[in-house]
Amino acid sequence: AQELSADSVSISYFYYNYWEIYGSEPIDEKAVPIQKLTISEDRKTLSLKLPLEAKRIYQIQLPALQTSTGLKLENNYGIYTLNQLLP
Repeated sequence: AQELSADSVSISYFYYNYWEIYGSEPIDEKAVPIQKLTISEDRKTLSLKLPLEAKRIYQIQLPALQTSTGLKLENNYGIYTLNQLLP
């Protein structure tokens, strides 16, 4: 099993044009540097510190992970839309 580190996690962002015609290609795709990666003591929670921008869609890709008993992570990919940063 691969060990989880900031180098093994891939995060990027992009956005879409919202206009009267249907659809848009992803715009301004960029890799996002991970400033800090922390795994909880019980190894059930992953916390990431990264520079965030509002109105971006964040794409997170984890490596192929498995538990200490050999169960594999079924989905290592996630998307999150950040509409607004709180003050």
